[in-house]
Amino acid sequence: MANHNAVLDLAKKKKYKDALYLHNHSLDEQTKVFGPEHPIVASTLNSMGSILCKLNFAECAIECYEQALEIRTKSNGQDSLKVADTAYNLALALTEINNYSEAEKYFLQALEIYLKSPEPNWCLVSTILHCLGGVLYFLGKLDEALEWYKKTLEIRLNFNPLDFLSVT
Repeated sequence: MANHNAVLDLAKKKKYKDALYLHNHSLDEQTKVFGPEHPIVASTLNSMGSILCKLNFAECAIECYEQALEIRTKSNGQDSLKVADTAYNLALALTEINNYSEAEKYFLQALEIYLKSPEPNWCLVSTILHCLGGVLYFLGKLDEALEWYKKTLEIRLNFNPLDFLSVT
């Protein structure tokens, strides 16, 4: 199977097409060896979605994320952080095609799971809150958007600003 580190190395070098080629090859092998609903297949699909977004193929990325989300929900349970990660990625891809109502749904799903975590990643939570504000803004729900932005600001003011430099 394709080496995960090789894919990461190619992605860091912005050789996304090469990384996608390796992922496709790996996905074929993983599906044959482990079956189409194995967690490793979900991980590869999630990673492929990220690469497809980098290549501006949001619709294809959405398909990968939806498959990964279904597999992760079945294999890890609906409150798994892996489910939250994929729901968040799916929401971001949906915003790329201006499907804000669906993006809102998945941002909320990710947020709910992250907040249930014993030690929530507040940088990520505030980023999701900010994204929700943007989604609601584009949906014309300005009062609701403002509330999410206020929550974002409240969290960010209560943490070290350096915590947010690499996230936002």
